[in-house]
Amino acid sequence: MKSLLIGLIIFALTVMTKQSDYISIEHIGINDKPIYTIIISMEPIQKPWCFNYLVNIKVYNDLKNIIEKYKSNKRFNKNELDGFKYNIYENDTIIINYNLSRKKSIPLFAKMIKTLKIEDNNKELVFELETVIKRISF
Repeated sequence: MKSLLIGLIIFALTVMTKQSDYISIEHIGINDKPIYTIIISMEPIQKPWCFNYLVNIKVYNDLKNIIEKYKSNKRFNKNELDGFKYNIYENDTIIINYNLSRKKSIPLFAKMIKTLKIEDNNKELVFELETVIKRISF
């Protein structure tokens, strides 16, 4: 009876746990000031040391497509000391994962900003991406 109760509790917790789709952009390497991880999602995501920006489903899918397509074009050189890790999660499981150098990330951020300005005008996310570009452009 006890094991049945434990099994029922575990089942209830897994059913009640909401799984999320989101994009994570994490700085890797050394920097004089912290660059917090950027989470882009359609619903709030609570993660430590992250900034969560909410967008509508169309913009989310557009940004996801930009990141997916960019993966095939560029690669992180192991000799480069800093860059960004791009993860796309579906149901809290990573489906896309790759790293880009700092220099190769700038055009990707610029494409994301252009999309945001055209379609969603999420000013906070645009400001964050523009700030990151300024900080890594040297």
